[in-house]
Amino acid sequence: MRGEGDDRFLYGSIIDITERKQSNLSLEYMATHDSLTGVYNRRFFETTLKNRLAEHAATPVVILYLDLDRFKIINDTCGHKAGDALIKEISQLLDKSLPDNATLSRLGGDEFGVIVEHCDEETAYRHAVNILNAVRDFRFMWENRIFNLGVSIGLAICDDSALTPEQYLSMADAACYFAKEQGRNQVHCYSKHNAGMQRYQYELDWVTTINQALEEERFLLYYQPLRPLSRQNDGHYYEILLRLQQKDGNIIEPTAFLPTAERFEMNVKIDKWVISSTFAYLSANPEHLAQLKKCSINLNCHSLADRDFKLYVLNAFEQYRIPFEKICFEVIESVAIIKMDDTIDFMRAFNELGCTFALDDFGSGFSSYSYLKSLPVSQVKIDGSFIKDMLIDPIDAAMVASIKEVARAMGMLTVGEFVENEATMVELGKMGIDFAQGFGVKPPAPLKEFVPL
Repeated sequence: MRGEGDDRFLYGSIIDITERKQSNLSLEYMATHDSLTGVYNRRFFETTLKNRLAEHAATPVVILYLDLDRFKIINDTCGHKAGDALIKEISQLLDKSLPDNATLSRLGGDEFGVIVEHCDEETAYRHAVNILNAVRDFRFMWENRIFNLGVSIGLAICDDSALTPEQYLSMADAACYFAKEQGRNQVHCYSKHNAGMQRYQYELDWVTTINQALEEERFLLYYQPLRPLSRQNDGHYYEILLRLQQKDGNIIEPTAFLPTAERFEMNVKIDKWVISSTFAYLSANPEHLAQLKKCSINLNCHSLADRDFKLYVLNAFEQYRIPFEKICFEVIESVAIIKMDDTIDFMRAFNELGCTFALDDFGSGFSSYSYLKSLPVSQVKIDGSFIKDMLIDPIDAAMVASIKEVARAMGMLTVGEFVENEATMVELGKMGIDFAQGFGVKPPAPLKEFVPL
């Protein structure tokens, strides 16, 4: 602006934005890099892979999936501080072992991913072998101790435009798994013709589906009633069952996904969801809760052995104000004996509060009666394999009668599972079985559509 005379002046203010710029740069760095090692993170890896596949449709992109061998031994024996130091050193080693057209990312824990552009399978394999040799020759020192390591590497060529980045990563992971299965410290190339690898990739797909279902609330609670046979029906007795609703609306039964959940130890999350969701339903339906005599919920051995699970269940009882005596936890006989001490500790803790426990699929084990004496259960669910043919197989009928007599002598109630028809239900009642459960009583149905017997 013009001042007195012909002099010109410029008015304004000067603000030092150096700190803000540095802060923005720091945030951008943290969004794309692993905080421990300084290499790229999983998010950047997945974004880069997606972009590279779109850009190089005509040129193959290769993925290497790396999983360190024997890392857990060092982490467990020397502590997490040593584990962190090792991961840092290995990251630097890997970075130096890769060509300029490769992108290294830490995918999590001791797993790394590499994207190699403009590369054929033979060249990518040589890069993988270079990594293998570098890690093999590496020595990690911690407190006067020396450790050697190995690495298992899965290789997948991204040359099919019909596949997604997630599918390619799953393929590389499956190949890495097979490298470990075949003796570790080697490279394995993904092959769609390998039946075992396809089976493992199928399981990995289920892992993704389960995680998404938990995040998107696509698990559903079903129930199946138990009909009293030795008394008049005085309220609601039922078992909580689980279903998974796929994005297309199809309902999937647990036999399809629970084995994978157990193998990858995801069932603790699932058990927590079932408990909190069941308790939330009961709390929101006080008239139903008042009529409820016993609601049975299945638990897995990983949940029983999980340190935080007991506290989680206690908090759920308190949060939703569910009477302890209305809940029965079911444990499969074969599962209970895997973690015997943990199972007994859990049972005793909740028995004292008023919960009851049932031993599911009883009779399928070889030492059922001896375990029955050790476990503080109040209900025995007779394995359905004895129930379904008991009208035509005298041995099955004798087994059912035998289990009933032992359970009665120990003051336990009995439930006949897989009751498919009225005739079987009548026979179980004559034998003195306390409850019947199966399609002959009522098929499973959504809990939110509950209809009393």
